[in-house]
Amino acid sequence: MVYAVDFSRPENNPLAKFGNLAAILNQVVPILFIGTALLFLAALFYGGYTMITAGGETKLVQKAQSIIKYAVIGLLIVLVSFLAVKVIEIVLNINLPL
Repeated sequence: MVYAVDFSRPENNPLAKFGNLAAILNQVVPILFIGTALLFLAALFYGGYTMITAGGETKLVQKAQSIIKYAVIGLLIVLVSFLAVKVIEIVLNINLPL
């Protein structure tokens, strides 16, 4: 008697659910968005802390302002890129699983 396990079925092999690139991206992209949000909050808190502890020194205040500015710009880049993908999905009438 031969016992065989079909590793192409997700019930037997958890990696089988990643059959294509879209399935992998569906798992990775939400994690990246959460990571981006956490980095944004960390940079925002660091910039705010730097501004509070600057003590009126213009160099430290400018450093804090640039930290906050670049954190906001980074978050906007991530959001605009996600929206661009969604617009392309609508225009081309394709169903992207993201």
